[in-house]
Amino acid sequence: MATRRRDAGLKALLACLLVLAPAEARAGDGRVTVNLVPFGGPGQDGPFLSFDITEPLARGGFSLPGATLTATTGGAQLTNYSVALPLFKLAGASFSPRYGDQRLDIDFPARALSGMRLDARQIRGLALSTKSDAHAVTLMVGQLRGSGAGLAAVPRVMAVTGRFGPWRKLKLAPRLVLPIGSQQTSGGASPNLGTGLVADLTSHVQMVADVGTARSASQRWTPLTVVGAVGQWSRGAAEASLTRGTAGYTLLGSVPFAERDRALLRGRTQIVRDVTLSALVSSTGPRGGAGTKTGEVGLEINRFAVGVLALAHQLTLDPSRTTEQFIVSWKHSRASRALRMVEEHVRDHSRRGADVQRRLYVEMGAIAKPRWSVDWDSSMLLSSNQRRRASLVGSRVRSRVKVLERVSMTGELQHGLFGPKADVFDLRSLKLASDVKLSPRTTVQVGYTHTPNSALPLYRSLHARLIRTLSF
Repeated sequence: MATRRRDAGLKALLACLLVLAPAEARAGDGRVTVNLVPFGGPGQDGPFLSFDITEPLARGGFSLPGATLTATTGGAQLTNYSVALPLFKLAGASFSPRYGDQRLDIDFPARALSGMRLDARQIRGLALSTKSDAHAVTLMVGQLRGSGAGLAAVPRVMAVTGRFGPWRKLKLAPRLVLPIGSQQTSGGASPNLGTGLVADLTSHVQMVADVGTARSASQRWTPLTVVGAVGQWSRGAAEASLTRGTAGYTLLGSVPFAERDRALLRGRTQIVRDVTLSALVSSTGPRGGAGTKTGEVGLEINRFAVGVLALAHQLTLDPSRTTEQFIVSWKHSRASRALRMVEEHVRDHSRRGADVQRRLYVEMGAIAKPRWSVDWDSSMLLSSNQRRRASLVGSRVRSRVKVLERVSMTGELQHGLFGPKADVFDLRSLKLASDVKLSPRTTVQVGYTHTPNSALPLYRSLHARLIRTLSF
């Protein structure tokens, strides 16, 4: 109880200082947030104070692009920070050092292919980079984020990446990741060796490849090979790619499709002016096992003054079922408004017949006026022979209303309607908030969040925070 009174008193003192202190007393490009409600209670572990740098702070050769300081009942924590240190030269090369939370500068050329990307985790540590017109090299030592790394992270992983252009039409992107100590140590990473490659075959066709291998937790080397070609022309584009993956491959984070094989061929061409035909064929699955085959054909017509009309047919063959979709959509050429009707046929291979469902999707986008705005999207079930309970109407509405000169209110509602006559109302979420400007730099936010089937007490559903913008 004494701790709770002390926390409440600290919040009140901070709130008074932030409101009464003159803006000129601070320099500024930061934001302080004091959570006034909830005041605490069972399971209350959220921060009662946070400070964010919103604009970079530069002093001499040092720069602090961003940082977040949060204070909870368990203590204070500094996250999302990075410090750019002064440049220095060594052996004729100019180096740019940086310390803090950052992503490894990995050039992953395969991300130019459909569905390929690198979800690399952040590293807290020191990075040294050097660049020139023909090459770039980065050395980083530190710990993977989310492993309990402190402000001064003990090095658990070392990574070296680079970009080299030995010829005008060929670029290489090698990488090497090594654990410092055991790779099972918290904050460590699996050994990884690989390189990316980009080659300009012609003025319109580019070849992309990535070859790498990583050591899994079972101490086995798991390879990944990606080869593809991308072509761009004035009237169309084409892409072909082949992926050979192995379960357990990782590169400081997950790589989609790295654990399975995939072959993809897609293209689009302009038949006549403002009429585009597109097609896609792909096969994805584990090596030596049954996979998923997908085919899609689409037609886009952009000859109407009020928007774009699109027709599409998709067919997906899984080992257990077949899914077929017919899609008709319209999108406004200027405003963010769209209609989409989808007819879906699902055939389960274990039984006869098919589940057929027709649904209409409506997106109204943002309708903004000087004192109010509303954003609405909804999905409506037109017909269905499915045996399972389906939502007849599902909607989400977001609105903002300016009540007074310094008071505005926002709300968001998500709901569903069930039953043969849509007589069962399902409230999925409700959010209400009000912003009150006490001064140009100080705002009070009060809000309420309703979550269905939640046993949280009322004080856990309410929130109130004081936000103060500072200059430093």
